[in-house]
Amino acid sequence: MNVTYLNDNKTVKNAILRLTEKSSSMAWSVAWATENDIVDSAYKFRDKFSHLVVGTHGYITSPAVLERFLDTPSFKVNAPSGPLFHPKIYTFDLGDEFAAVIGSHNLTASAFSSNIEASVLLTGSRNEQVFQELCASVAMQWENASVIDEGWLYVYKANCRRVLPSQVELQRWVPIKKTSLDIELSAQDMDWSVFVAQVKGDTTHDLQGRLRVLEAVVKLLRKADTFGALDVDDRKRIAGTAGKTIADRDKVDWAWFGAMSSSGSFANVVIERPEGLSDALECIPFAGPVSQEDYERFVDKFLATFVDASRSGGIATGTRLLAMKRPDQFVCVDGPNKRGICAHFGQARTTLKLENYWERIVEPIRQTRWWLEPRPLDRTERRIWDGRAAMLDAIHYDPSTR
Repeated sequence: MNVTYLNDNKTVKNAILRLTEKSSSMAWSVAWATENDIVDSAYKFRDKFSHLVVGTHGYITSPAVLERFLDTPSFKVNAPSGPLFHPKIYTFDLGDEFAAVIGSHNLTASAFSSNIEASVLLTGSRNEQVFQELCASVAMQWENASVIDEGWLYVYKANCRRVLPSQVELQRWVPIKKTSLDIELSAQDMDWSVFVAQVKGDTTHDLQGRLRVLEAVVKLLRKADTFGALDVDDRKRIAGTAGKTIADRDKVDWAWFGAMSSSGSFANVVIERPEGLSDALECIPFAGPVSQEDYERFVDKFLATFVDASRSGGIATGTRLLAMKRPDQFVCVDGPNKRGICAHFGQARTTLKLENYWERIVEPIRQTRWWLEPRPLDRTERRIWDGRAAMLDAIHYDPSTR
């Protein structure tokens, strides 16, 4: 038997294409398949297959490939449940000899182009034990696989749509920095119980008062179609610019989670030109995932609101609005908590701004154990969970820095 290392993806591709055309029969078993030249060739010579098995774990296999081979008698599918189906075996009966390509190459476009892969070509007599074992292995996998129909394919397509956002997310690398605080557990390491204990340990503001603010703001935001359509006092409440008179009357301290009354330009925009703030807040959905694209649209519209103002909108005012609309996703970063929050996520507070807040604060929050905790059953903890990102203020609020 001859063993040849196929030293690049193009060489592997060309070998399989050549053997597909030259062979009298074939048996393949692969974990995944997507549209590519080898699939085209396999379909062209589909009558040569004694066994063709394709896996579907992780929904990486393209529905279009499954659909092409649906009526091919030798074609079966390994369902996307149970033990991971992960072989990459291509065997070819060449008449006077036998060949097999084995290694890491799946039947995917990326495997034969951009991926870093490794495979070998085996050639020799059909009677050699390795070829008999390879063929037996593919045959056994084929026996254990399933014939699929249009109904199964319909369900598979629906599941592919369902997991697509997760597949995109799995391809991203999100760098984070270790906390610079001298504490036992960093923000990334805290579990839910530790997070709740620290939130409840706030010695400046009481927990029920904090929850009352967040829940009252949600009700205000849902009173009208847009932020700008609310009356001016409601806009002040949401923006953190309401004065003591309104707070005393409401028995709600609207300045918690970011007091913005001292920001004159912002306070004036809230009163006189709220339309731009409305446009910005409309970029952030009331429920469900918030994407980086949503956030970037918010930033663009928020900053544009202050083009003619004496001072631009900043990190504090922008994140106050974000934290009020989606306290599960955003924390207001302002004077009293900025040092603590930046230290907890290993960021320099002097360089934090709206333009980098997503990558420096939001992304690291989303990787923490406490933020990823499923919604609790306990009523109080459930209320904290609904505003868990904003509740970082309870941990890091330092009144001495006001």
